[in-house]
Amino acid sequence: MDIIDDLNLQQNATEVGNYLKSKLLEIKEEVKPLIQDVRGRGLFIGIEFLGSKETSFLCSTLKDEYNILTSIDGPNDNVLVIKPPMIFSVKNAMQFCSSLHKVCRCVSTENLRNVSRTPT
Repeated sequence: MDIIDDLNLQQNATEVGNYLKSKLLEIKEEVKPLIQDVRGRGLFIGIEFLGSKETSFLCSTLKDEYNILTSIDGPNDNVLVIKPPMIFSVKNAMQFCSSLHKVCRCVSTENLRNVSRTPT
């Protein structure tokens, strides 16, 4: 607990989380209607996508091409969950958003044709 206090990790999580959410909302506007909602608090954020195939494609592609681990949640398996460590920085958030934006632009009927549910 001392390290969390000494390094201001709670404040970092709040500040970087707010930055991350604002950037994700910008991406949401650019890739409508793919992203339905962005919600969460601090660094625990859920990005709700149009459907489970899109979410599985995004989760797998982020892992395979960018070495970014996310998970899938929600009753319809269409929420991409990010929960980075408390030391996650603005630079890390920028890298995540850039990678997610690139992958979102790759979502197409053709790319989703062979997608099955991604186990997470």
